[in-house]
Amino acid sequence: MKSSKPYYKMDFKNLDEYYEYLENDTNFQYLDLNTYKYITALRDKIKDENTKKLCSYELFFADFSIEEGKHIPKFQSGANAYPTLELFDDNFDYIKTRANKI
Repeated sequence: MKSSKPYYKMDFKNLDEYYEYLENDTNFQYLDLNTYKYITALRDKIKDENTKKLCSYELFFADFSIEEGKHIPKFQSGANAYPTLELFDDNFDYIKTRANKI
């Protein structure tokens, strides 16, 4: 039996392909480490510095957790934590814009 879900090759050529994948992913596979690997590959092969930065924001955001209104780092050792709010040096404009498009 053929699946009606579109097939997505995980070799994103640009952020629009990544966004389309996320919008069509009903299994929430975007949290999968393989997807993380592919957005990292996109960031590393893209030449445009702004697009590289946006790919990094996508990676940071995927690791970002909020519980009861507080930021919970994915990793923490003493005072060192990842991710931190400081990684988003655009006042969260990119994430706000992305959220408003959904």
